[in-house]
Amino acid sequence: MDVFVFWILAWYLDNVIPDAFGARQPFYFFLLPQYWGFKHNVSKTEQDNWLDQNQKSSENNSEEDDDVSAERKKALSNTIWPAVKVVNLRKEYNGPLLSSLKNRFLNKGSSSKAAVKNSSITFAEGEL
Repeated sequence: MDVFVFWILAWYLDNVIPDAFGARQPFYFFLLPQYWGFKHNVSKTEQDNWLDQNQKSSENNSEEDDDVSAERKKALSNTIWPAVKVVNLRKEYNGPLLSSLKNRFLNKGSSSKAAVKNSSITFAEGEL
């Protein structure tokens, strides 16, 4: 009986306590269907709506180079089955703490700077 109790305790703590990379599960992880292998399937209509919305937003951007828009269209198309697919990646960095607090309280907008704006790239299998 002790072995069974310690095994359950070790299994639980192994999932809850952060590992070397800081990854951990929430304390209620065993109640989540994803933990046991049940996946939430996105319906085809949700995927189609998302693709249509991203394709329309990319068509409105006239500042893009031709190669950038071609790569975005390749990433948004369903013609290939990619090994890696990144669509509309964006990374923003906030300004200094004092100026961001000042802008927030004076309603002057945000002081964040976009380092990467809506980058898309697709790698087919064997290209990496």
